[in-house]
Amino acid sequence: MIRISTVMLFLSLLSSFSSLAETQVTASSNMTKETKVKEKDNQATPDNNRQLLKVEIIDPFADLHTGPGRGYPIFFTAEQGELITLIKRRTHWFLVETANGTQGWVASHQLARTLKPSGQPLNLSSTGHGEFLSSSWRVGFSANQFEGANGFSVFGGYRALTWLGGEVEYGEIFGQSTNLNYYGLNILVEPLVFFDDLDTWNITPFLAVGAGKITLDYPIKRVENDIKDADYTQFGLGLNYYIGFNFVMRGEYRWYNTKTNQNDNVNFNEWKLGFSTFF
Repeated sequence: MIRISTVMLFLSLLSSFSSLAETQVTASSNMTKETKVKEKDNQATPDNNRQLLKVEIIDPFADLHTGPGRGYPIFFTAEQGELITLIKRRTHWFLVETANGTQGWVASHQLARTLKPSGQPLNLSSTGHGEFLSSSWRVGFSANQFEGANGFSVFGGYRALTWLGGEVEYGEIFGQSTNLNYYGLNILVEPLVFFDDLDTWNITPFLAVGAGKITLDYPIKRVENDIKDADYTQFGLGLNYYIGFNFVMRGEYRWYNTKTNQNDNVNFNEWKLGFSTFF
């Protein structure tokens, strides 16, 4: 009964988050349109004669990276009081040019601590899909269907590079003839994060590979032998969809491979749908 109540709680949360998603998608769409207009005005193109925005650094320094992401090395540091010119934006990063002509990418959180020529702080757009793409930490949960049996999983992860991160995960699957739990470590690869269109669509596809431990007390479908504390490997394909504020909807399909007590290879399939938050 406790596990059934847990499932009902997760389904209730899913329904609540879905309602939030519908509301926030509309707001996010309007915000995205306004942001894109502002970015277009500030973007440098061969036939663009608009004056680019210059800002003054008020922090002790601002780091310039060779590319739009924390994984790119810092090659130059602009000092306090220096004027830099904003050339264009790519999600959570801005291409800037210093007074001596050096160009590099600066994270938006550092530009939030700058002043416009009028002396007013630079007003950057609020949290969006770009912030998700450059966030460091994420936590979330999902409702799962594992070979026809229902369950849930919780996870937490860290993004080491713009396109690469790791997650730890724990899950339980239960039903009339199934009692299964698993935990493992997954590596997530988001190979298309460098395409600007992804920021417009609010969608980020990803690949997941991982390994861990699985315990199966009762057989699932075609598996005739119990699996006790067996190792597994998995491969998954999924999508993250930014729905507003710091919330992301996440769907995934996975293939698991493990062995029975008779050392036979067994494959499992799993569907996952859930939500996560990032910071």
